[in-house]
Amino acid sequence: MVGRFATILSLGCYAILFAATVLGVWLGLLVVPFPWPVTLALVLPPFAFSVLHACRSIGPRRGLWLMLLTLVASLLAESVGVLTATAFGPYEYTSVLGPCFLGLVPYSVPMVWFILVYPAYVMAEWFVPAGWAGPQRWLAVASLSATMVTAVDIALDPVMVEAGAWVWRVNGSFFGIPIRNYVGWWLTVFVILSMYSRLCVLPRVWRPLRSACLARLAIFSYSVFSFATIGVALHMRLPGPALAGMLTTGIWVAAGLRSTRSAPTHTPQALLVIQERATDHSAKNPLRFLSIRDNMAVFPGITL
Repeated sequence: MVGRFATILSLGCYAILFAATVLGVWLGLLVVPFPWPVTLALVLPPFAFSVLHACRSIGPRRGLWLMLLTLVASLLAESVGVLTATAFGPYEYTSVLGPCFLGLVPYSVPMVWFILVYPAYVMAEWFVPAGWAGPQRWLAVASLSATMVTAVDIALDPVMVEAGAWVWRVNGSFFGIPIRNYVGWWLTVFVILSMYSRLCVLPRVWRPLRSACLARLAIFSYSVFSFATIGVALHMRLPGPALAGMLTTGIWVAAGLRSTRSAPTHTPQALLVIQERATDHSAKNPLRFLSIRDNMAVFPGITL
């Protein structure tokens, strides 16, 4: 019960803070770019929500594995990208987002990756048919998640460039952003979730329970970040990125809300996961010793 309250409270704080920020920007009370401590304060509530939600929806250990994998992989991809200009194109960060890891990537950037990757992953798990398993499932989930995250960056990247958070050394074809940046985003998310699926999901033994309630919370998180970015883009007189972002993210939000509208709040699939861990003989899997409780997503109303 406490975990459920903390998850909803963090989402509420996140939504109110982002709404107040966009309103403050439009009323002229806040000036973009913000001081980096303010930016960090904006990042912490959605990051906390994603961590708490993950602990409830996929279990604490898997949630922490996904968080750590996203933080490390995104930091590595961004660092390599800044150094070599191969992952996303030639760009570099400024001091707007605060202190940087090895002078390359601001520490808040990997947190934003997790804020975007996690709800997209939850939505993708909901969209993919429950009967899909194995490589078919994790390829579909990783592909859908990567597409949804990249959709957010369509508006986010032009906004952050306009705010001076980073600088492109080329004049890209999409409102100054090179197309390879979006390809890099898609591939990075795809690799992160493919690694997570292959290492941690164990499709022969474990599958997330389908909860319309938790799916709606993830959809709300995704929509708050997306529409706040679009709101700032409109204030910055970037109608092109704002419209493109509204179309690409709005499709996923609408699809998610429609698919969860008539679904039961909780659809137990415990029979898919209550299996002895001894059936998994893969000595290479770091999570093979998780208990049955850790192999179930523990939702309200479903107890062991």
